[in-house]
Amino acid sequence: MSVPAGGEAGGSSFFDGIPPGEVAELLERLETRRFPAGTAIVEEGDFTRQVYVVESGSADVFVRNGAGDGRRVGRVLSGTTVGEMSLFTGEPASATVRAHDDVVVRVLSEAEFERLAEVHPQIYRTLGAALAGRLARTNQLAARGSSGEVTIARGGPDAAYALACSLAWHTRAPAVALVTGEVPHLVGEPPPAGRPERRAYLLHETFGSASGLAARVADLSVTFDHVVVVAGADAISGGVEVDLPEIELTEEFRHACRGGLLPAATSGSTFARIARKRAGLTVGLALGAGSVRGFAHCGVLRGLARVGLEVDYVCGTSIGSSVAASHAYGWPPDEIKRLLKGAGKTLFRPTLPTRGFMSSKQFGRYLRQHFVEPERIEDLPMPLGIVTADISTGREVVFRRGAVWRAVLASCSIPGIYPAQRMGPYTLVDGGVVNSVPVSVAAEMGAGTVIAVRLLGPLHGPEFDAEAEESAGKSPSAFSAIMRAIDMMQSRTTQEGGAATITITPELGDVPASGLKSFADGEQFAEAGEAAFEAALPRIASALPWIGT
Repeated sequence: MSVPAGGEAGGSSFFDGIPPGEVAELLERLETRRFPAGTAIVEEGDFTRQVYVVESGSADVFVRNGAGDGRRVGRVLSGTTVGEMSLFTGEPASATVRAHDDVVVRVLSEAEFERLAEVHPQIYRTLGAALAGRLARTNQLAARGSSGEVTIARGGPDAAYALACSLAWHTRAPAVALVTGEVPHLVGEPPPAGRPERRAYLLHETFGSASGLAARVADLSVTFDHVVVVAGADAISGGVEVDLPEIELTEEFRHACRGGLLPAATSGSTFARIARKRAGLTVGLALGAGSVRGFAHCGVLRGLARVGLEVDYVCGTSIGSSVAASHAYGWPPDEIKRLLKGAGKTLFRPTLPTRGFMSSKQFGRYLRQHFVEPERIEDLPMPLGIVTADISTGREVVFRRGAVWRAVLASCSIPGIYPAQRMGPYTLVDGGVVNSVPVSVAAEMGAGTVIAVRLLGPLHGPEFDAEAEESAGKSPSAFSAIMRAIDMMQSRTTQEGGAATITITPELGDVPASGLKSFADGEQFAEAGEAAFEAALPRIASALPWIGT
């Protein structure tokens, strides 16, 4: 079973990289099995030589501790799988998976798995990533000695309960707020005697000693995935201190908390960001290179806005850097599309080709006029990373601070077409030369889940006889040849980049080499970006429990 570091089964899809049509055809011919709520899908020690693909329902994952007690360590959700680790390693199941509600699965036999892996060997890489995440999660549990995350809230009791409600909404797992002092104004239910539902509960209790409080927190952490407690840090060991904002108790806010689930749209970005960080569900968006194809990024952003998916980190390279910077400012997708169209009018400025075929001065002025208030990367409301390449060393240079417009200009400086940008010890050009889809940058920034938008697919061609006769026809211009070569180079770095949790690849077709001259025509690609997002939405929902709920 796959249990990523965030504690929930999900993350990288078992079928990532396989065309959706092939996946649907495969699942259609597989056997269907049903497991009623409370029954075991897999018991620790089983070796079924099968993979179960969860079609509907959810299940809990339990492992035994040193005392022989079952400790819940994660959750299997619709769209994820059970049993592939045992099949992959050849060892019996190391945990028990029990249906939380009625579960329907499709059964993939060992022989069917091997046939699938022969055609799509990338499955082994996906399984390796899942195994590494599962090991990291196990190590975290062993280190803290309890199954639930403990958050020590620095803030009022209402804020503590609101965070518990946001955690429950994001993780679709039970959470509880333990308030020891002032009685909260928000109304919440105490936990039931039996198994809690996947929502937040509220407890108001008093303790005569710090040891009594610590024992109560330890007891709650066995049952709840998240325990939020209002107490001093010295009273509880192993908890993480978090500063909570003041809240305005509107009727909408009160109503949401009565149900124990606080949606991100209701709580605002602050509570939601804290909840995602505490749950290991932070989201990073990596926007790739692709010149005029960059309008497709706007379509993806439109899809994100439609489902209410707020990302915690954004980074970009080349054209993706300008879109990423605009998104970090909080601009809506249509406004970003207008920015790109305006920028396109400044891109085709031929000059004496000493440092480049084109001048970037007017483009730089355009960027400087738009990326203001704030002017610096570190002052933006969303963490931003801009990828460039230093031609002196051949290394990637990532900007996390400094003037936004200068970083974007450097990231968009196509070598040979635009002059390289001198900044400190670096001579910088288009970031797509070294990292055309900056998945690794999003992960380094802190993203637990990385959604990557790839605009350039792999390039494959037939073998050819070098002794063939010279072809008739006009050779491409130096400008066109450089643009094509850059596309080829960026396609190669796309294939060699890190593995994203979800990769979105819009169907864009061929783009003429003269794209800079008619840059605004790229607006047509926005629809393809949105369509690609819609196609990827089931995989996104599998990795992020709150999407579609």
